[in-house]
Amino acid sequence: MKSSRMKDNKISYVIFLLVNIAVVLSCYFYPITRDEFYYLDGFTNPFEEYYKSYFYVNPRLGQFFTNVVSRNLLLEIVFGLLLFNGFFTVVYLNVYRRFPNFRDSKDLTRFLVITAFFIFLINYFGEMFYYTPFSGNYTFTHVFYLFFVFLFTEYYVFAREEYLNKINYFLLIFLGIFIGMCNEHVPPVLLAMSFFGAVYYLVKNRKLPNMRFVVLPISIFVGYLILFFAPANSIKEKSAGKSVLDIGFDSYSVSLVKISKLFYYYNLELIIVAILVFVLSIIYEKRVLQKTHLKQQIFVNLLFAVLPLFIVAVSPLIGTRLLFFSSTLVIIVLFVILKEFNSISGFSKIATILSYSFL
Repeated sequence: MKSSRMKDNKISYVIFLLVNIAVVLSCYFYPITRDEFYYLDGFTNPFEEYYKSYFYVNPRLGQFFTNVVSRNLLLEIVFGLLLFNGFFTVVYLNVYRRFPNFRDSKDLTRFLVITAFFIFLINYFGEMFYYTPFSGNYTFTHVFYLFFVFLFTEYYVFAREEYLNKINYFLLIFLGIFIGMCNEHVPPVLLAMSFFGAVYYLVKNRKLPNMRFVVLPISIFVGYLILFFAPANSIKEKSAGKSVLDIGFDSYSVSLVKISKLFYYYNLELIIVAILVFVLSIIYEKRVLQKTHLKQQIFVNLLFAVLPLFIVAVSPLIGTRLLFFSSTLVIIVLFVILKEFNSISGFSKIATILSYSFL
């Protein structure tokens, strides 16, 4: 039995090493395309470039990091490697409610299972992690969005303040402004959920929530105002020929239909797996969905997944990158449910074998 565990330990570390080597090779060989041609001009001052970008091109804060890494292949590889492991670490955090211990082969195996199924379920995985205009502006910023979702569910669902209280107020304000300046379609949802969470907490407990969950949403709001009123946004709307303030019911409904079609064509595997997990949850309800906090977590995460789509529908340009946050939250919900199946004989072993083979 001991030798079997040692063998499993070695396999998990070998797979983890091979996956990271594959990420390095993917970053190295990913072809220069679309917006990346802009970075062939050579080095510029990233602060000066972002200043100009804020006024004339792209005001999102992720653009600063995109500008920094996209001109240097070594930086692009290091960024891609850190992003890959950081992203799946925060996904793991939302599923298992703690950071993974990479020295523990059990945690590493779970990390690899999450990684494998996520890559399989996201059809446009490559461009979200290797195409720097998307990885810098979207995937990188989603790490912080998902950390916010974790803090929110820890506090409002599980009534735990351990991680929240470790963040000092200065860092919290910085994190909030940073999150607010990342994208147009997710921060409003984080603000709305914070408001509803605070109201629910106030009604239930007859007192205000932890001051950190007052300071953080206010900071996000400030950051979002800085982003929303950036001069570059009016230029982008003019070039797209469409303003978020001009959208009518007809064009809004057309956008929602377009979003549903995009989700269907680019996330068909995710839809099929979600249906299968839903059916299995009904069959094994007594063994899987009996925990009250589990049901609340699933409900809250699905709200985080669905609400951004109503904001995306207002966007002048709609693409798969705008669906990435919602798709990630749906996958997290599936993982949250599936981890409860570990008690069913053989399920964990089958999931591990499939994941290792796929990776």
